[in-house]
Amino acid sequence: MRMRRSGPSWKPCSSRAEPAQLWIADRNFSTRAILAGWQHRGSAFIVREHGRNPCPSELEPVREMGRVETGIVYEQAVSIPDESNAPLVLRRIELHLDGATEDGDTVIRLLTNVPATHLTAEAVARLYRRRWSIENLFQRLESVLNSEIRSLSQPRAALLAFGVAALAYNVLSVIATAVRIRHELDTSDIELSPYYLASEIRATYAGMMIAVPPEVWQAYDLLTSAQLGHKLIKIATHVDPRAMRKHTRGPKAPKKKGYAAGCVARRHVSTARVIKAGRVV
Repeated sequence: MRMRRSGPSWKPCSSRAEPAQLWIADRNFSTRAILAGWQHRGSAFIVREHGRNPCPSELEPVREMGRVETGIVYEQAVSIPDESNAPLVLRRIELHLDGATEDGDTVIRLLTNVPATHLTAEAVARLYRRRWSIENLFQRLESVLNSEIRSLSQPRAALLAFGVAALAYNVLSVIATAVRIRHELDTSDIELSPYYLASEIRATYAGMMIAVPPEVWQAYDLLTSAQLGHKLIKIATHVDPRAMRKHTRGPKAPKKKGYAAGCVARRHVSTARVIKAGRVV
């Protein structure tokens, strides 16, 4: 989603939405102005419902529609008023999860204007789940490959750094795939961690470039894609995937904020007053 600055608030650039497009976004874009803007532009959308904004009116009881990989799917018709207070009828898709998310959510509610004849409730839930694969990719680019370098002040330099990180992620994915195929991880309970894999490469790369002569690497330039793939799978034999397995965690524990967490408010005393009182040791 692209945003543009308009006065003191951020508003979506609705003019960039085109008919027949499908926009998938998180709950921060679940506002009356954004949803109505997409609708008026003839665009379709699947947006996670915010807890407070907007508050849809229920037009029918909830109906159970079926099951997907992560839970049971329900559907009902709801409506929200657009900017002219005309009712905007939408489908609310509820996914009752088998397990809670990291934020502790057990139910995910989605709003969409896509007709049921085009996408079933189960298909809507699966499409929104695919959005998280993109979110996870950007998170890995930032945390694993340091794609966001804060010291870069030029937008073009930041874009170049991001492009290099995306290229490195593709290489990392090829290596992970070779390990996954060689050790048949699809049928095991081991999921490779991109962070541990990148850390292992980072730790051994400098020494490897010193110990291995440059002419050794030239032989790999002559390999076809298929030959290189077979070579990577053979090399992956020496990898222990247990040392680089991903450690999943349960829902995040809620944290108390402010004075409820035991914070103690302290009165500010100026340095000049402390010096004047002679309390400096």
